[in-house]
Amino acid sequence: MNIILVLLNIGVAKNAKYLVQNLPTLKGNLPSITITKKFTKTNFKNNEEKEQFSWQEDSYQLAKKLKEKTLVHGFFGINRQR
Repeated sequence: MNIILVLLNIGVAKNAKYLVQNLPTLKGNLPSITITKKFTKTNFKNNEEKEQFSWQEDSYQLAKKLKEKTLVHGFFGINRQR
């Protein structure tokens, strides 16, 4: 049993190392979304959707406010469940 845990930890470490080494090239290799009015306009169909997804709108507005600071300081975000 202990050997399985050791091998599992080694595998996790190898994958983490690979990810960290490739972080600098990640932005250039990922496709991006073109910003359109659909992404900049709130389109809730009803109050239930608004309650469920308004956190995304709040996050977007906050990100827009922080845009200039992130150019200098960078950004790290965590999506937590409510």
